[in-house]
Amino acid sequence: MALDSRSIKKLLHEHFNGDHPMRVAEAERETLGDTLRKRLATIENVDIQRYHYVSEQEKARLVCTFAVTEPGSQRYSYTSNTFTLFTENDVLTIAHGYSGGQLAIVRDRQEIVSFVLQSKQRVAGRHALQAKGDKVRHYQSHGIILQLQSPAM
Repeated sequence: MALDSRSIKKLLHEHFNGDHPMRVAEAERETLGDTLRKRLATIENVDIQRYHYVSEQEKARLVCTFAVTEPGSQRYSYTSNTFTLFTENDVLTIAHGYSGGQLAIVRDRQEIVSFVLQSKQRVAGRHALQAKGDKVRHYQSHGIILQLQSPAM
């Protein structure tokens, strides 16, 4: 279950305030991407293996992409919680999705990790709410069936 765009926008606003943006030189971009991929790979339910088409112009700015997946989910959804890290005028920027819907300026690497952990919590919370709703609907339908089957008095 992917987070909706309002939740993503709120998360980005909460975690990335834009004060003192992280500057990344062209020579450091690839090493930063490798470092971030290694760090994000250690976090459960974070997929760094998502490949997609990137134009040559965008490839020169791309740092890395990652997705926060639903716990226990093995399927891919286009509406997943996919994020792209890229440089914009040597400033590290995070965007939701591949086309860059919501943008935020990154201050440091730890800010990205805390954002990913908070995103995982939100996804897990949404998943738990959905499971709770499914359980309530099941018991409601089961109660209605029992009422229909009981003899009328």
